[in-house]
Amino acid sequence: MEGSAAALTHGSQVSQMCVQVEGEEITPEEFRRSPGWLHIGGHTSRTRLQGTQGESTSRADTPSSRQKPKFNKNVRSAVIRAARMPAMPVEEIKIVVRPRDGLDIFKAGGACVANAIMAAAGIETADRAEDMACPNTQQNIMVLSTPSEERVEKYARIQAINVRGKIYEVRAYGTIAHDTVKGVIRGIALEDSEAEIMQQIVTKYNPLAAGAKRIGNTTTVIGVFNGVKVPKYVRYGSTLYPCSLYRKQIEVCK
Repeated sequence: MEGSAAALTHGSQVSQMCVQVEGEEITPEEFRRSPGWLHIGGHTSRTRLQGTQGESTSRADTPSSRQKPKFNKNVRSAVIRAARMPAMPVEEIKIVVRPRDGLDIFKAGGACVANAIMAAAGIETADRAEDMACPNTQQNIMVLSTPSEERVEKYARIQAINVRGKIYEVRAYGTIAHDTVKGVIRGIALEDSEAEIMQQIVTKYNPLAAGAKRIGNTTTVIGVFNGVKVPKYVRYGSTLYPCSLYRKQIEVCK
């Protein structure tokens, strides 16, 4: 993944490094309002992190400062590797389950949490071997892969799981297919329902559109499109709206 990173530490202060990919930023506020999209991180101004040109030229060229670019690159690579998921069957449907109430998947054990999820979804013992569960301890989520649409619906309906006698709330939602891409559409009227948004975007006039979802109570909609590029414009009813590539960020402290 191509990206850019910037980090700066003054004394004992802790700063953040952002790893970015091309596209349009979604603000943290928009993410927090949405119940169904994965929150990777917020936005940190690159200019603010780097400071003014005058400040950068006035600093002494110490061995520590010369080592920072290499350190930042190593940290960025480590974060990307840790967040990367193992290969799962591309033809199967993926469900993300995010636990709440302080459940730590790493401490509880991936197998224990996976069994609790399947039990809460009512998956028959004979069918469990056909599904695959993969914990991502970096993001504290469990990703399930299944070829069965019936079991996808069961997984998506769960709201709580029982882990060693304690009930934890969870949030489950589907992921986009491996051969699709997300686009940002702004300015959609708040009174339009989720069903209306789908009906207006997933039409013959937008042949690449596969789905759409509003971000919380905002006028921003995320569209899912088949292929590797988003269209420059999306037809919504009889109106054309600009569409730009969705950009996600990962923030880490050092």
